[in-house]
Amino acid sequence: MKSILELKHWHIFLTIIAINFLSDINPETLPFVNPFLSLLSILVILLWPLSLGYEMNHLLPPKMKLSPTLFILNGFIIVSALCLSTVLGQDLSYSGNGLSAIPVFYGIFAILHLFTFPAKMLKSLELGRVAHFGDYAGDFFLFLFWPIGIWVIQPRVNRIKEKIDLQELAASSDTGQN
Repeated sequence: MKSILELKHWHIFLTIIAINFLSDINPETLPFVNPFLSLLSILVILLWPLSLGYEMNHLLPPKMKLSPTLFILNGFIIVSALCLSTVLGQDLSYSGNGLSAIPVFYGIFAILHLFTFPAKMLKSLELGRVAHFGDYAGDFFLFLFWPIGIWVIQPRVNRIKEKIDLQELAASSDTGQN
């Protein structure tokens, strides 16, 4: 199976668009299907940066490794909250005052971190060092605006993956000759 790092931008774009299109179809005979199709479309949009961040972290050299624990935890929390909200049949809204607003603020942080981590991974792989926010701020916004971001970010990811594959192939052929 192909890695998300090897997929072309139009594969990802068409998959997301097709699932979004399916979620807009509202069969009157099956009203319970629409919330699950809507959930599926949101999950597919969130799984793109989640899988990119996770897989690109494995490509970083050991001296540049960043811990993906918080990233994975935030992804799990966001996906779980969306699934739980859909299963319970509630709207995707929440309101609270005082301390009960803390989950809302953490949810906002978790979603922003879901897009920050893969942007940092991408720029770190391109620069060959751990990137700072100023380096990857543009990529962060491209992840937020996913239709445009897919067309810009995924080709860069493909180039990085090809470059690393060529380096590994060259290294393996050098050790095979010695």
